[in-house]
Amino acid sequence: MDARLRTVLVQSTAVGQGLHWRHSVPSDLTPEECQELENIRRRKQELLADIQRLKDEIAEVTNEIENLGSTEEKKNMQRNKQVAMGRKKFNMDPKKGIQFLIENDLLKNTCEDIAQFLYKGEGLNKTAIGDYLGERCTGLSFPGVFWAPATWAFTLQL
Repeated sequence: MDARLRTVLVQSTAVGQGLHWRHSVPSDLTPEECQELENIRRRKQELLADIQRLKDEIAEVTNEIENLGSTEEKKNMQRNKQVAMGRKKFNMDPKKGIQFLIENDLLKNTCEDIAQFLYKGEGLNKTAIGDYLGERCTGLSFPGVFWAPATWAFTLQL
């Protein structure tokens, strides 16, 4: 078969299958070899298209991951701002500060969590801590004393 005829045959087959490329076929190939070469070239184009799709998907997922990270950072920053606001409120009025933290799900309304918050005392005024514990322990007179559970939990932290 003439080399020009083979080139035309490969081109027309490729165009008929929706693939558009121009490749020449060496003249020393048998018809079976020409068909195999055409199959290889078609498969190569399919694989290149698959690779491009995968690259696009990876870029999309990477973008989503980056956005997710920034969303988490924003949530953490917002939470930290609210905790700082709760500390300020606590220092001005301990009951209102604790209430703010509980209402905003920054602190659980349990004796242990409140005691842990007070014990860590990050940014808390020690006088405000004492006032809060003092209010919770009204009627303090040793033997048979009634101490609020948060005060007991705080004492156990020491």
